[in-house]
Amino acid sequence: MSIKFLRLLSYPACAVLSTYQCSNTDYRSVDHGPSKVVPTSTYRHSPEVFSAAVVEATKVALQHMTKHGVPGFSLTVRVNGNKVMSTHDGFADIETFSVMTDKSVARIGSISKTVTALMCLSLHDQGVIDLNLPITSYLEKYGLSVKYQGKPVDITFLHLLSHTAGIRHYKEAASSDMESEEFYSNKPYSSTRDALDIFIHDELLSEPGKQFHYTTFGYTLLGFVLEEVMNKKFETIVKAFSNCYGLKSLQTDTNSDIVANRCKYYCKKDSVLHNSPSVDNSLKFPGGGMLCNSVDLALLGDMLLYSFQSNNGTFCSSENFAKMFQVHETSFHWDKNGIPNAYGLGLSIGIKIFVDGINTPARLFNFGHTGGAVGVTSCLLAFPSVDNIYDGKEARGVVVALIVNLENCPGIRDLTEDIGRIFYERLMEYEKELEDEYTTFLL
Repeated sequence: MSIKFLRLLSYPACAVLSTYQCSNTDYRSVDHGPSKVVPTSTYRHSPEVFSAAVVEATKVALQHMTKHGVPGFSLTVRVNGNKVMSTHDGFADIETFSVMTDKSVARIGSISKTVTALMCLSLHDQGVIDLNLPITSYLEKYGLSVKYQGKPVDITFLHLLSHTAGIRHYKEAASSDMESEEFYSNKPYSSTRDALDIFIHDELLSEPGKQFHYTTFGYTLLGFVLEEVMNKKFETIVKAFSNCYGLKSLQTDTNSDIVANRCKYYCKKDSVLHNSPSVDNSLKFPGGGMLCNSVDLALLGDMLLYSFQSNNGTFCSSENFAKMFQVHETSFHWDKNGIPNAYGLGLSIGIKIFVDGINTPARLFNFGHTGGAVGVTSCLLAFPSVDNIYDGKEARGVVVALIVNLENCPGIRDLTEDIGRIFYERLMEYEKELEDEYTTFLL
């Protein structure tokens, strides 16, 4: 069994764990250098292969940012396990004229849910938790319970991960999180247990397991249970996870911490740019309160991509990782453009669609998450080029990570999908070129 992030909690602070499962071999080492957990492609393409795609994607991104008056953005693209593009523009801090870079760290909003889901799957894989069991006992320890129609009911890890527990989202957030005072909370909470008091006494919206109700607070409850199980603060658990998988910038958005390269955050009022209000995200670390840069986000996407395609999971067994794609029937929905999506465990799934008479899909299959936070809009999407499970040694496909330090910036998921398609189509062309060269060689 490979070393997982759980064990890192007992390692010396200076030790960084590097681990990667490939075939039946367990590669592991502890050293003082950076860890790397996703192998690069078995063939190294020259920079020129995707040069035209980089130019096109840069143009598309800059046009979008200019149109919407974005202060700054950071964009990273990986193809088949290799970083092929890392571009940035604008300001991380307008007042000090600090420019945005690929090291700029910002809030990632609900992409935090994907991280928390991966931690839960890893712990389930190790037998530390059971996703199918109720969490009732952890609440009862504090004299708490959840109720539906006035009666106490059981909810499980799976219910919480899939947004089917019935836990409410922000109050007064029918159409947008930005409508809710809870979204802008600036009250510090010393633990996720304290944060539970915001919502735990409220009636469930539906019987657990029956209906999909997107909720950030459901993930706060998950974080509370993880703190109880691990006897560690959630911030420590996240840091162990990020150290294990080489995601140096991934951490909780703790206001008192000194964070290198942290962005400033902006919003618009009557089309005029303003500093975003100060907030404290300790009420929602697990579901909307983490920080990262675009480079590490893209690396996380590569790990998701590899785990989706391989029998040798990075975070957990392939069997358990497949649970992330088990969607509740009520999670299917159509976005404002009429595009179908679904939700698994901490993962948004973009469904492939075709137009009659055209073989090329009008929308590529993708998975990942968007993130909306105070002062930031972000998106992480993976586009697999191999739909079936295979025993390769690299991620196959395209990963796009985009961070914008502007609150509620329009069209960020659409932009991320557009950039993903640019590189996906070039990848398909390149692999066809390699295939043709090989065929010619054999002849």
